[in-house]
Amino acid sequence: MKKKTHWKRLSLLFVLCCWPLALLAEGDLVIEDAEIRMVPPGQKMTAAFMTFRNDTDEAWILSSVTTLIASRAEIHETQIEGDKVSMRKVDHLIIPAGESVVLAPGGLHVMLMGLNSPLKHDDEVEMIFMFIDEDGEELELISVPVTVKDPRSR
Repeated sequence: MKKKTHWKRLSLLFVLCCWPLALLAEGDLVIEDAEIRMVPPGQKMTAAFMTFRNDTDEAWILSSVTTLIASRAEIHETQIEGDKVSMRKVDHLIIPAGESVVLAPGGLHVMLMGLNSPLKHDDEVEMIFMFIDEDGEELELISVPVTVKDPRSR
């Protein structure tokens, strides 16, 4: 287990150092309006929101998200049934060809669990998104700078 974690961190460090090389060219998949919700000190989880815009003629499949600021990052969906609100993990997220998928409060989002340190307004955090093809083969790693925003400052 420790060996696997070591390689995961080493791979993430490599991607973070070379993040401009991992970005897609224009006209492909665009990740925009990315932000992480700031939380009070001591809280160990928060959410990230953004829009995935697929300007290609093929669907993209988001399989995982990684960041150094949290021990775990998962794609979640908020579900409302009557007066109960719950969240469930989503194994993958399909961004259809020529369409956009919005991650927003009350819907799809990236849940960041086990925050390593407090987040401050306007901090910039790198998040790594892994996309796979229909056979589960890794296609692309995209590193995106995401800004921490205080929801009270809107």
